[in-house]
Amino acid sequence: MPRARLFLQRHQIDPHRTVKCRLSHGTRITPVSLSDGGRGIIEGREPIDATDGLITSHPGLFLYLITADCLPVLVVDPVQRVVGIAHAGWRGTAADIAGKLIRQMQMAYHVDPAHIHVLIGPAICSQCYEVGQDVRDVFQQQFAFDPKLIFSSKLNGKFDLDLIRANRLQLQAAGVPAAQIFETGICTKEYSDRYYSVRAEGLETGRFASVIGFTA
Repeated sequence: MPRARLFLQRHQIDPHRTVKCRLSHGTRITPVSLSDGGRGIIEGREPIDATDGLITSHPGLFLYLITADCLPVLVVDPVQRVVGIAHAGWRGTAADIAGKLIRQMQMAYHVDPAHIHVLIGPAICSQCYEVGQDVRDVFQQQFAFDPKLIFSSKLNGKFDLDLIRANRLQLQAAGVPAAQIFETGICTKEYSDRYYSVRAEGLETGRFASVIGFTA
């Protein structure tokens, strides 16, 4: 049995009611419904293609995302009973995928950002995420805030990038209260014995899953 189905079985989640996307490091957010159940999970059911975020208002439908250093951003509105999930690597973060996830939920399901709660799952921390001037230049062009808020200069000419703080800023700008944004505090590189990390283990390492949905 594929690992995804074993994971879901262990957590008593129906794979036929679970939807996975094929990541592209972009900012496309796709609303999904019960007819999408099993995509990317059940053999013969292709994942939602070229998509880095999923949203749904259907109870019993679960959103499934894999990462290994990039941020899994899990979002829930308990009032409207809407959930969303997004993959926020540096490219998606520079292009405000977290903010777009919130705004897409507003447009599709009329959620109030003040009701939204967010969990930022295990991801690489700023002390472990060294990037070059090319990445900083992209943020300088696209990021809505002062890059100094998320970059720390290093003696080797590189920078440490705080993706978690960047996404926090974007979520707050989209209307999510700061007190309703939570973090696991787990760095995937520092704990690569428990969580996969591209920076620690290379591109061929595995990926771990984040799942969100209402059971009923």
